[in-house]
Amino acid sequence: MTDFLIDSTDLPTLIAAATTMGFYRAASGQVQAGFVSQGLIPGDPNPMASYFLNVVGVHQEPTGATTTDANGDTIPTMAAVPGFWTRLRINGLNPVARGLMTIPATLTIYTLVTLADGSASYWSTDAGVTHAPTYLSNIGNIA
Repeated sequence: MTDFLIDSTDLPTLIAAATTMGFYRAASGQVQAGFVSQGLIPGDPNPMASYFLNVVGVHQEPTGATTTDANGDTIPTMAAVPGFWTRLRINGLNPVARGLMTIPATLTIYTLVTLADGSASYWSTDAGVTHAPTYLSNIGNIA
């Protein structure tokens, strides 16, 4: 099993790239935040190998400032972080690592890296050399 976070600039870019990679089919329905697509992975030696794609969309994070809501409660001020986010889980052999799938240049792909002792995990675009922004942990994994 391999989990990915995918960053695209916007929804049309995501749809074009996911279609190219085989993770989106027009018959799946309207794509928006919360959209889910799943299916079997073509070419995997395990005929039951599957993928699960979950569109998160724009992600909000606290800015550090606060404001008062209509009830008089203090709440954090939120702002969108860059990107249009999607989670992808591969249940089977990773087709990217096996050279069966090319990642379109319009996407940034983050993989979850776990320390050798299992004590911590973090997202990275380069196999763990560079840590991704900390807000990616709030976008999260597929349960």
